[in-house]
Amino acid sequence: SPLSIGPMFLNAIFVYFILWAVLLLVYLNDPYFGRRAARNGRLRPALCSGPIAGAGGGRRLPGCRPVEHAPETAGGGSYIFNRTAARGGVRAEIGKKAPNLGVSEWVQGMPTNFDQEDDRIVVTEVFQVNCPGCFLYGMPEMIRIYEDYKDQGVRVLGLATAFEDFDKNTLDNLKLLVETGRVVGDTLEGLSRYGQLDGDRLKYRIPFPVGMDALSRVQGEPDEEAMLEFIRPQIPDFDSRPAEYRSGIMARVREHMMSKEYSAETFEKFALRGTPSTIVVDRKGILRDVSFGQTGHIESLVKSLIDE
Repeated sequence: SPLSIGPMFLNAIFVYFILWAVLLLVYLNDPYFGRRAARNGRLRPALCSGPIAGAGGGRRLPGCRPVEHAPETAGGGSYIFNRTAARGGVRAEIGKKAPNLGVSEWVQGMPTNFDQEDDRIVVTEVFQVNCPGCFLYGMPEMIRIYEDYKDQGVRVLGLATAFEDFDKNTLDNLKLLVETGRVVGDTLEGLSRYGQLDGDRLKYRIPFPVGMDALSRVQGEPDEEAMLEFIRPQIPDFDSRPAEYRSGIMARVREHMMSKEYSAETFEKFALRGTPSTIVVDRKGILRDVSFGQTGHIESLVKSLIDE
């Protein structure tokens, strides 16, 4: 007689799919590794996206920090916005001479900058103290690159920035991190949850120079010109979009700009979209790559620059 599927087998299949559904729901709602996290009364993405408009490669990093108030696109995705105009109108552009990092203080290592690193490839990891993904993925990757290529003309730097949580992303907490390995806030909670700490301290030390981004207090309301400078590099056809769309984007950008207590010089100058981000400058001081929430492609880029 033909084989029949018994009720016990069907029950087992049912239980199997129920278990997977529960695990998926837990993952999607986890505050550090899921797609959504409730924070400050808002839902924010905890799973970082790739580059704007989907260009570039690398895998997405859970637990990193995108810039908030990202205006939605017509396709339901979001552009991650950041002011591209830095102090004095200096703006970093791929393929051109890299402007110096804005550093208020070096808390570890001798002071340096791009214009002082003659004939060296410089890889700068931009992070926030209050950013679990920075210490789960970004920093370990930079430590591996430092250890593997420090004798091949590669200089690795760390730069702590702040575009949110200004009570946690402070110079004092950065010094605490560098000097003792102690972490705070979301980083403490997130890494503890997944067994990545010794008490309240990282299981590794950062071996390369680390500085603090130069912060200045934001005052006044953004004018229309500043908002358009903010928008146009991200949406090149913005001016040809329908009036209702333009109005909505302008309102979202105004909200984002008004929510910022401080402006971080390097973060603004290099148009970063969140943390961790990586800035790569070649031996001639040319900016070769700026990426956010990615891992895996930096090492191959460094290798290619060494061979140039």
